[in-house]
Amino acid sequence: FMQIAFSLWVLIAVVKKKFVYVIYVILIHAAIDFPLVFVQTGHFTNLWVVELYIAIVGMISFCLIKKGRVLLP
Repeated sequence: FMQIAFSLWVLIAVVKKKFVYVIYVILIHAAIDFPLVFVQTGHFTNLWVVELYIAIVGMISFCLIKKGRVLLP
């Protein structure tokens, strides 16, 4: 869901000619991926918390998709 939401928002940025949306998408993508680095390096091993985090990110992404569809002509 996250990748679809970000692709949609980049499309909106292109259509509306607002490059700042692309910068926002890049920063949000980095912020979402940052905590997962600790899991990959072994510093955090509680998989239930990781699964909850991914589920929350998925739900937020789904909401962004629904909101983004309204902005397209």
